[in-house]
Amino acid sequence: MDFLYKTSSTLALAFAAGLMMTGSAARAADLGGDCCADLEERVAALEATSVTHGNRKVSLKISGYLNAGVLWWGDVGGSTDVRDPAFGDHNSGIDVVNADTAQSRFVLEGAAKIRQDLSAGFSIGIRPWGDKLSAISQINHNPSPNNVDIRDTYVFLDAKNIGKVQLGEQVSAADGAFYEDLGGSSTWIASVNPGGWNTAFHLRDQTGGLTNVSWGGLLQEMSDSQTPRAAFYSRELGGFQVAASVGSETWAAALYYNQKYGSLAVSAGIGYDVSTGNEALTTQLVGNNLVGQNNSHLAKLGMSGSLYESNSGLYGTAGYSKTAAAVAGRNDAANLYGKLGWRKNVNGMGETNFYGEYDRTAEAYANDVNANMWGAGITQDIDATASVLYLGYRHTNLETAIDGANLIATAQQTTCGCTADPAGRIGSQGFGAVLGGMVVQF
Repeated sequence: MDFLYKTSSTLALAFAAGLMMTGSAARAADLGGDCCADLEERVAALEATSVTHGNRKVSLKISGYLNAGVLWWGDVGGSTDVRDPAFGDHNSGIDVVNADTAQSRFVLEGAAKIRQDLSAGFSIGIRPWGDKLSAISQINHNPSPNNVDIRDTYVFLDAKNIGKVQLGEQVSAADGAFYEDLGGSSTWIASVNPGGWNTAFHLRDQTGGLTNVSWGGLLQEMSDSQTPRAAFYSRELGGFQVAASVGSETWAAALYYNQKYGSLAVSAGIGYDVSTGNEALTTQLVGNNLVGQNNSHLAKLGMSGSLYESNSGLYGTAGYSKTAAAVAGRNDAANLYGKLGWRKNVNGMGETNFYGEYDRTAEAYANDVNANMWGAGITQDIDATASVLYLGYRHTNLETAIDGANLIATAQQTTCGCTADPAGRIGSQGFGAVLGGMVVQF
């Protein structure tokens, strides 16, 4: 909503004068005798409860959503870790989570016209981080409860006939190419993020010990993260849009397509992202040991596409990404995702959405180590409150055994600064999870 601050004292006085000129003693009595003073008091109270900003030239819009859920989970890697009773390890559990399949956030946006075809503005995105779904594990059920995450924060110039230039903290111009999806409200819970429900959960060795290998290191779409950049997004021409971005250690380019053909909607994107130096080594969402200290060059290709036929309600989404290894002897990592579903408003409340999904990530953790995920779920839009109810299931599998991982340090070992013992072999194992919750948009 836009909040425009207006001083109303003059209007109030004029209105009060009009009342007095009518000679209506009854109305003056209803206002408490001194109608002008009473109106000024009421106007002041109204202004005190209004959202204001520093000037009247730039509009202010507040938007966002809260996404809260309950995660029922179970790992089937063996018995619990018995090294330290204070460790608090469990094979299953229930956690209330900030579901960062689409993490809760609020966004402040503003814009003002320089002339009819040119405007300037800003966007600030802030996300609360407590109970973050992707940080919960067998031993951590309330990760970083008071943390706040800064998302895209940039200024922009928007030329109506040319495009938009953004400057500040933001994802690369190629990031959207990983996520094109016309699946409606299914995207709140199921998207090209295969390890999003169990990112921090540890796999176990054959004794039940928790290792430093997590499901997020095995299943991932290898997309981008926020960093300072300049980006350009062109105006659409025939459904096509080109985009490019550049930062101190990164550059990216992408091509997007969005078009409707009668009842058929089409959305697609392809992008290429290159990072160097510290950017490649520390901030990008990529597999294990794909970048070496002496060869810190990382290239990523992402592409995705989606179809939605509104008469039947059927839709399909596919995504593929690949990261080029920059370490001798290390294979490239790749991810393939697919989703099929149906969405229709059949009950008058909003769209009901059924979907099934599958993902396979190859060699993200190490050569010849692969994992997969399959899932299904239902979402229900509630248009009257701009909200969505969702319920889904995901099962992830490690296809191949892993050697050479380490056990994570227990509570006692962390206190004494001791080193954890090496782990045994991590055998093929699975992880199941049910995620239910609600999104409220504003």
